[in-house]
Amino acid sequence: MRKTIDLRDDERYAKSLAAADPAAMLLAYRHAITAMAVDQRIAALASSGAAVFVRTGRHGWVAQAAMASALRKGHDAVLVTPTALGVVLALGMTAEQVFLGVLGRAADPSSGGRTLPQHWSSSELGVLSVSPTPGAHLPHALGLAHSSRRRGDGSTSVAWLDDEGAADGQFFETLALGAQAQAPLVVVWEQRRAQNAPVVEGLHVETVEGVGAISAYAAMHDALQRAASGEGPTLLVVNVAEGDTDINALRNTLTTSSVASEAHLLQLEAGIQHDIDEVADYAHAAMRPVGSSAFERVSSAIRIVNERRETELPIIGGIERSVAEALRETQRRLLSVDEDVVVVGRSFLPDPSLTREFGPERVIDVAASPRSLIGISVGMAMSGMRPIVRLGYAGQALDGFTQIANEAAWLHFRTNGELDAPIVFLLPWGS
Repeated sequence: MRKTIDLRDDERYAKSLAAADPAAMLLAYRHAITAMAVDQRIAALASSGAAVFVRTGRHGWVAQAAMASALRKGHDAVLVTPTALGVVLALGMTAEQVFLGVLGRAADPSSGGRTLPQHWSSSELGVLSVSPTPGAHLPHALGLAHSSRRRGDGSTSVAWLDDEGAADGQFFETLALGAQAQAPLVVVWEQRRAQNAPVVEGLHVETVEGVGAISAYAAMHDALQRAASGEGPTLLVVNVAEGDTDINALRNTLTTSSVASEAHLLQLEAGIQHDIDEVADYAHAAMRPVGSSAFERVSSAIRIVNERRETELPIIGGIERSVAEALRETQRRLLSVDEDVVVVGRSFLPDPSLTREFGPERVIDVAASPRSLIGISVGMAMSGMRPIVRLGYAGQALDGFTQIANEAAWLHFRTNGELDAPIVFLLPWGS
């Protein structure tokens, strides 16, 4: 199902403008201008050697800010790439917090200076941590969508990605699995090189042309409505304009529709630039993390034993069982006493009794690659669930090792303890 929203269609544009909220458009302009000023200052910090491993000059700030304004801050789960600066600013992250992260300072709210710059995380804002691996966060988004539907909280999982992430196989598998499950999921592909969007049955695909605030907001609003109505996932393909074309277009819209005067916008921009300079200087002077902090938020066997969550299970005594029977019975009892426990993947000894007893939302029997299964479980864990991942045999863990080692194992550390990944992997081995 395809649909194109083209800002250059004069009739549609006029109708959209009449329905648009002037205050919201002005706010989107403020966020976009702030994102541009922050991006330019980050580029200056990088050229001076003060910031490393940063990505700048990627543009698309107007569409990012407008789409983010359609989200429900702190309710929808949002996973963003390092280039989605307009999204995090529109959701409520301050420029000061962005600079603290870019410069790796101890007060960085995303990670305490532990992870690479521009990898944002804030449970308060609903922004969840991603790693530098392109596309690795997409199955996390699907796992979060499964958790939302399981709990019935009405939230939607929204993930941004760029061309590099869209080239990864997890992009296609996430869309296919999301469509199959009709999950409340929105994927925003910021396309800088023209490519064909994938055709997946049950997936809504919309292309946003012109990168305007009104069309971008409308596209995200409609996608969220579909997700809330149980109509399945949406892929939004945003053709990102180079330079400040999108900002100039929004400026013209604001002035010609009398939402704001040229003088007012100039005053707004000057104030933003002044504030950016101040907070960037403050962040530059902020304390760096102390060396010993690198050993904090690191799991160990002793810490896990001492801090494990106590789940009361009746002791099974006097009954001789096979290992397979004991595993099934333990899963059954865990599912019975803890609503956050969910089983993902296919058992090496098929047993439909768990699915019949607890339903497909608790026992998710799905044919997917190990990498995607483990990635989905990471997303579930981010939301507070406790997944048990069943793989067909131990060797499949190697296929999913990126998700195990780079995502699940690092999540607690790189978010400075804000998120955890309490996942159990069942890996049958030998005879």
